[in-house]
Amino acid sequence: MTGDLVVRLLDGTYPETGPLTLTEDGATHDSGSNGFDVVYEAAPGAHPVLSGGRRVTGWSLQDATNNVWRAHVGDLATRQLYVNGVRAVRDHGTVNPDGWVKTAAGWTAPDATMASWRNPTDVEILGFYRWKAFRCPVESISGQDVTMQQPCWQNANRGSFGIHTVTWVENAYELLGTPGQFYLDRAAGDLYYVPRPGEDLATADVEAPVAQSLLTGTGTAATPLHNLVIRGLTFANATWLGPNTDVGYPGGQSGVYAVTGGAHPVWEKTPANVSFAHATHVRIEGNTFVHLGAAGLTLDTGSQDDTVVGNIVADTSHSGIQIGDSEDSAQTDPGQQNARNTVRDNVLRNIGAEYPNAAGIWFGYSDSATIADNDLAELSHTGISIGWGWGKASYARNNTIRGNHIRDAGQVLWDMGGIYTLSAQPGTVITGNVIDGVGHDDDRVSNGIYLDEGTAYYTAQHNVVRDAHNWLSIWTTSQHDNTVTDNVADRDMAQCPVNVFGPTANCNTGTNVVTDNVLGGAETPPRSGPTGRYAALNPPRLAPLPWVTVGLDKLRPAEPQPGPEDLAATGHPNTYHPVGSPRG
Repeated sequence: MTGDLVVRLLDGTYPETGPLTLTEDGATHDSGSNGFDVVYEAAPGAHPVLSGGRRVTGWSLQDATNNVWRAHVGDLATRQLYVNGVRAVRDHGTVNPDGWVKTAAGWTAPDATMASWRNPTDVEILGFYRWKAFRCPVESISGQDVTMQQPCWQNANRGSFGIHTVTWVENAYELLGTPGQFYLDRAAGDLYYVPRPGEDLATADVEAPVAQSLLTGTGTAATPLHNLVIRGLTFANATWLGPNTDVGYPGGQSGVYAVTGGAHPVWEKTPANVSFAHATHVRIEGNTFVHLGAAGLTLDTGSQDDTVVGNIVADTSHSGIQIGDSEDSAQTDPGQQNARNTVRDNVLRNIGAEYPNAAGIWFGYSDSATIADNDLAELSHTGISIGWGWGKASYARNNTIRGNHIRDAGQVLWDMGGIYTLSAQPGTVITGNVIDGVGHDDDRVSNGIYLDEGTAYYTAQHNVVRDAHNWLSIWTTSQHDNTVTDNVADRDMAQCPVNVFGPTANCNTGTNVVTDNVLGGAETPPRSGPTGRYAALNPPRLAPLPWVTVGLDKLRPAEPQPGPEDLAATGHPNTYHPVGSPRG
């Protein structure tokens, strides 16, 4: 190439049933060359949408009493529905219902009502617990005995932090009746929906996502995909059908979950609807990722020198942006490592709308990453998560988390952080971030800055934390050689070794240095803020950013989406994770 090759997409919607695929291998060369890029971008003034949705029409009234409407959709396979650009909700029963008893094979229901339901294997039972989100499909129902499918049930019960209670029962015709909820009868090929006030299904734009991937870019360790630019496009209306299988979704931390049974299961990361692997010098700029049934964007193994800048990521079923992997802490092949990637100036909203064990921005093992100046809010769990391995040695080091604004994190699950870290990462710096509003007070493990197991050789300074139960967590003794200084918090409450909730001074122990932080009283936060050298660390208290200011006024979850107080995972007193316990 002697110059950039630019492919411009005109205005309009480009329907997809499968992904646009970019490949670099021995036979296919979709990369740039000679330092020039292949650019896929919106034409000037255009707003092209790559949509994996199928429009649903032909609605008729099925049940006048409950205002249930039906459309025949044949072999449609989806887990999401959007009506006039707003996410509908799979129908579900009472939140945190009484009377369920856990058994070896599943559950004993409060009564035998479910035994007469028409499609028992469509039904899923959800259980949210601490940082985990489980949803397993039903195998059979006999009387009150509900047997769950395997291997999902086995994997949902691994270790001390398996599924404990029923959060709700989901996806049955018999649960319909609430406006904004839908049910897909896969056996009959019929889609049912209860419209919200003001919706007219004769004219409404009803989109059922059918594509599981909208864009993939893949190279190899030896021949990475490289020198690509994706700019100004919208990726919308995609699904993810993995949980439809007997694997279900035994969702562990940050979406890593077991997909096989047995003593040594295979683990995978929740996928994204736009994904790259073994891709270098790729720039993802000024795009919109919206109404997606998995994570938004993943740059997986071997991602190097990539930039994700100026994008909007909103209304994703799982995490917003995922970089790197969780599989190989001891990776020494430079071509397989994740290095020098930048995520900056992105806006993320309503992340984890369906699978709440999600992070706004997630990095696994990573070297020399920059996560800077991003605006994150309305997050089901953690804001920014970096690291993996619970103390395993790895190539991770020299990462920077700087100048991010994180609001309203931990809205569903807890035991989380506005910024969360794992394992040693020498030279890593957390600085200049504002964390404003963190989760619930359930079990007291909602943290502003959470240095979890094995975190070592970090510097956290010049950050502001407000409205978190603990502004800081260094909860056990495996964290070492960290420096936490010159931060501002409105409350002198921290979680220090070992699981002690109290003054921050308790964290200044061992080889961790936790000093010179400006902290408010437990009951009277210093609203006026510090002066002098701390003045710059006391920005004004911000109201939540109106969605309309970033063009997202239609992207809120549909009512009646359960609120945070309904969805909050039930706590069990005195069951904090023991040192060295698996938390997958």
